[in-house]
Amino acid sequence: MTLLQGSTARSLAYNPRAASSKVSKGTCKQRQTPERIYLFGSSASGEVGPGSATAPGSRLFRAGAIGYLVFAGVHLTTFLRSIFVAPTDPLQIEAERALRAVVVNMGPFHTHFGQLVRLLSASYSTLLLFVGVLNLVALPAAVAHRRLAALTLVNLVFCGLLLTLAAAVRFPPPMVFALIIELLFALSFVAQRRAV
Repeated sequence: MTLLQGSTARSLAYNPRAASSKVSKGTCKQRQTPERIYLFGSSASGEVGPGSATAPGSRLFRAGAIGYLVFAGVHLTTFLRSIFVAPTDPLQIEAERALRAVVVNMGPFHTHFGQLVRLLSASYSTLLLFVGVLNLVALPAAVAHRRLAALTLVNLVFCGLLLTLAAAVRFPPPMVFALIIELLFALSFVAQRRAV
């Protein structure tokens, strides 16, 4: 064993390129070690990643993202109820009848305003669901790369637009949801600024 070690040392001494290549290979292996970023902040074994709730403002940010999901769920439930449950209010029945009477023809496609209203409503729920899930998925990476403040500002602008649109049509339910989500992201941003 001693003879083998001695011969290896002599070969490296006479061949510095082999020694440097071994060192460089070891360095490359260390550099190529991937940084683990866990979805929602921790692994299945409980190991905490860079997207953990210990980052300032991350808990409030996650609460705002979940608020989008709750908002989408309530809106989708109301939308499905309007499809599968027949209205009993005479004014609502007349309104739906009037919407169906407005036919829209676009080449081989034929529809009416009632279907277009349903499309807009379903798209609204889908958008809220997508934004909520996207925020939860992007949270660990945003914390790891110190971009959580920028992502929070994007949500403040987006949710502010939702709040403005809901206030413009004077419809309370989306106003309440948008206001709560906006406050959560605003508090998250303040917590991040204080930690700087």
